[in-house]
Amino acid sequence: MPEKSLQTRLVEQSANFRELYMQFENAHATRVEAGYPANPWATAFDVPFEESLEDRDVKIAHSEQHFYVIKTIRKLGLHKLRLGGVFTSNDDVRTLLQLRALDNRDAQSLENQYNTDDQPKIVKGLEPDRSDAIFWRTLLEIFCRAFTPPRGRPRRSGLSDEIHLVFDLDEILREHLRGRWDEDKAIEKLTSVEPYRDRYAGGPSHSGISAARLKRIEDWIGPFDDGMLERASNNNPDAFWEVLEERNLRIARTQTEIEALIETLRKPLLQPNPANYSL
Repeated sequence: MPEKSLQTRLVEQSANFRELYMQFENAHATRVEAGYPANPWATAFDVPFEESLEDRDVKIAHSEQHFYVIKTIRKLGLHKLRLGGVFTSNDDVRTLLQLRALDNRDAQSLENQYNTDDQPKIVKGLEPDRSDAIFWRTLLEIFCRAFTPPRGRPRRSGLSDEIHLVFDLDEILREHLRGRWDEDKAIEKLTSVEPYRDRYAGGPSHSGISAARLKRIEDWIGPFDDGMLERASNNNPDAFWEVLEERNLRIARTQTEIEALIETLRKPLLQPNPANYSL
C-alpha cells in the first residue's frame, strides 16, 4: 500500500485542530497561573529541541506536549544548524566575519577547520534558539511549501524574466560566441544547451525564445555586447539587483575557499613608491 502524501496526512490531522488548540490554551492558562508571562508568544514556542539535549541522550516521552515538534526538528536535523552568531578567538576569522565575507552559513566549515577534540574551541557557531521567531516562521514556511508545491516552473515578473535573459545572453556571448554576437547561434544555444534549454525550449512551463523577443531586448538595452549588463542595470537598477541576488545565492564556503580568503586577508596592501611621484 503506497505511503500517504504529506498533504493527505495534514488534512487528516487538521480534523484534530480544535481539540489540540484547546489543549494548548489550557496549558498556557496553567503556566500563567504559575507566574509565566500572560502573552502566549512569550512561551508558546518554548520547545526543548536543542542539540545539547540529544548529546546528553535526553529522551522525550511520547506523551510530552511537544513530542511531535521535537521529533520533526530532530529528524530534519534543524537543531544541528548554526543559525546564530559565530564566536571565535581567531583574529583572521573575526575580521572576515566583521567584513561579512563569512557568516553563520560557514560556521560548520569553520568549526571543522579550526577545532580539535582535545583543545578549547577556536570557532563556535550558535545553535538555534527556541525563542527565535524567525526559526519558527521558517519551519512553517517549509511545511506550507511542501503542502502546496509549485506546478511547473514558478513564473517571475516579466521584467525579471527579461533581466534573467540578458544575464544568459551575456554568458553565451562570452562563453560560447567568443565575444562576437550571432543571433542564430545565440538562439540555438538558448534552446539546446543546459541550463538555458530548460528555460527557453518552449512549452507551457518555459519562457520561449524568438528573434522577435531578442529584438525587444535590443530595443531596451542596446546592442548585445560586453556592456549589455551595465545598461540593463542602469535602466532598472532595483529589479536588476534583485535578479543578481537570485542568481548568486550565497552558500557555505568550502575549506579551500576559506583558506583563500584568509590568504587574501594576510596579503599586505600595495604601498605607493614615493620615487614615482614629484611635487
